[in-house]
Amino acid sequence: LKSYWGSLDYLWIRFFYRKKIEFKYWIFFLFFTLAFFIKIPVFGVHNWLAKAHVEAPVVGSMLLARLLLKLGGFGLIRVGYFFLVNFSYGKIIYLWVSLRIFLVGIMCLRKIDFKSLIAYSSIVHMSVGVLSLLLLRKIRVQGALLVFVAHGLCSSGLFFIVTDFYKRSGCRNLVLKTGVLHIRPLLISLWAGLCFRKSSLPPSLKFF
Repeated sequence: LKSYWGSLDYLWIRFFYRKKIEFKYWIFFLFFTLAFFIKIPVFGVHNWLAKAHVEAPVVGSMLLARLLLKLGGFGLIRVGYFFLVNFSYGKIIYLWVSLRIFLVGIMCLRKIDFKSLIAYSSIVHMSVGVLSLLLLRKIRVQGALLVFVAHGLCSSGLFFIVTDFYKRSGCRNLVLKTGVLHIRPLLISLWAGLCFRKSSLPPSLKFF
């Protein structure tokens, strides 16, 4: 990159990127963007996330949901520009991510493990932020940041509640938790509130 542009400065490279570039540099930015897709992650490169959440303690799950996934979004904001600005592949990725959101939503209907359910809903949540970034409009970054912040707050809270359930019952099975509202009404009300905010209910951040 330095031999091609004469600098590794981000703004300098972004200025000259509008010119026609060689194929090998296009490939570089393609894989660089793919790395952040894996880190977010989007469906198809998401397998590590569910396993990490299920095996991790509550602190690990909360840090993963609140911070590490957002680093992938931040990287896509900075680097994704290079891949999307000159090529028409942004529309292909947009269609691919939209279809995968629908498929993961169907998968969530079949999950009975609480942590696995939240992990797959996180994939949907973060993918919505990716769709915002693919629009290539000025407001796209603000929208994506709101989605990322909302995800960090909601998912961390849900993981905390699930861990409380697990410590008290030794089980994360959704079917066996039926009727827990009568035992822990306040905690279940908090769970419902977080789920509503995760579903863009006003006045949540994701609603805006």
